[in-house]
Amino acid sequence: MKSKGQMFLIGAIVIASALLILKVATRTPTSINELKNLKGGFEGDIFTNIVAEFNKTMDLSIYEGIGVTSNLYDFGNFTKDSMIEHSLDLKLVFVGLVANRTTGFMNISVVNLYGGSISATLTLNDSQSNTSSVADYGRWNTNFTFTAGKDYTLTFTYDSTRNNVIIETKANKDVYVGYFDISLESPSSIHRTKYQKSMIMK
Repeated sequence: MKSKGQMFLIGAIVIASALLILKVATRTPTSINELKNLKGGFEGDIFTNIVAEFNKTMDLSIYEGIGVTSNLYDFGNFTKDSMIEHSLDLKLVFVGLVANRTTGFMNISVVNLYGGSISATLTLNDSQSNTSSVADYGRWNTNFTFTAGKDYTLTFTYDSTRNNVIIETKANKDVYVGYFDISLESPSSIHRTKYQKSMIMK
């Protein structure tokens, strides 16, 4: 799983390096504008593939029955460090939770790869709430009680950002929900998306 992510990143780095060499070697205004557009397009492709790799990591982790959040955290750390080396800034805030029908606990983790510490608050159905400061490259774990088979709304706020995560629990299966706020920034462009992904666990 990690090798797939590494192969993509190596390809992305080669493309970015080639673009920078071309930019230095070219001086006319027309070619500079064309290269700027090409660079923005390639950065968009890099971002799209990074998002796809996060989704593949989640899929494979659930299929193999291993720690989903830990794998996403490791892949996020690796990718962020690799992008920094090439003047691209990956920013990620991630919420991963397992609704465990046997224990009746919703085990929740907040992963912060945003570029600085954040103040995070989790509120489940306006009835249970926890707040914590999460350092950059940090992870905060907490849990709430729930009734299997019912639907819940987890409100996740950090700094001035407020997000709602919809959780459809199952009476006979555990559920994993991941919420992603991810962006890739360079001096010339910003690519960002927010989304959630829910899966039934084995």
